[in-house]
Amino acid sequence: MYINETQLMKIENVPMGEFIRKVKKGGEPMQAVFTRQAFCRYEKKYQLNAEDDISRCVYLKKGTLVQVGFEY
Repeated sequence: MYINETQLMKIENVPMGEFIRKVKKGGEPMQAVFTRQAFCRYEKKYQLNAEDDISRCVYLKKGTLVQVGFEY
């Protein structure tokens, strides 16, 4: 599934491999770009790999809003 417009989505609705940005509590997206990976059963969260640093990953819990569909 390819997303062609900038929008906010919950992390569990974003397809794997999609480029995303985390959203601050104020509603504006962060500059760092991540790629959504699979659900981690150990952490019980969704894994995101950073695009600028291959050794960095973060985990987001279900229901977290992220920005998708932007130009990267």
